[in-house]
Order: sequence, then structure tokens, then C-alpha cells
Amino acid sequence: MKSRQSPQQFDPPTQPLSLHLHWEWEMQQEHLAIAHRAYGLFEARGCEHGHDWKDWLRAESELHLNE
Repeated sequence: MKSRQSPQQFDPPTQPLSLHLHWEWEMQQEHLAIAHRAYGLFEARGCEHGHDWKDWLRAESELHLNE
């Protein structure tokens, strides 16, 4: 089985950002983390299709519980 790499993590920008751009950057990072976890749930189920929303919501819930 081919090993997967973690989703690419980006360092925060070094220049000051407007509040809107900073919020957008944080949302992108959160989206990547949720997508990565949801895909892990998909793989753990043996790549069975049809549970994408369930996986996404579970991943989102887990992420927010760990904050």
C-alpha cells in the first residue's frame, strides 16, 4: 500500500495581514485538516463510498473537540 503524506501545511505569513485575509488563511488550514481526517475515515472503512458527508461531519466534530 502506498504511503500518503500529510496535507501540506503552510507557515503563517510573515507580513501583517488584514483581519479578513488572516481569517481566510485560518479557514483554509481548517478545511485542509478536516479533509485529511475525513479521507482517513474513508480509508479506515476500506474506501467504501457513500459516506462522504458522515466522514466530513465526524472529522469536523473531532477537530473542534480537540481545540
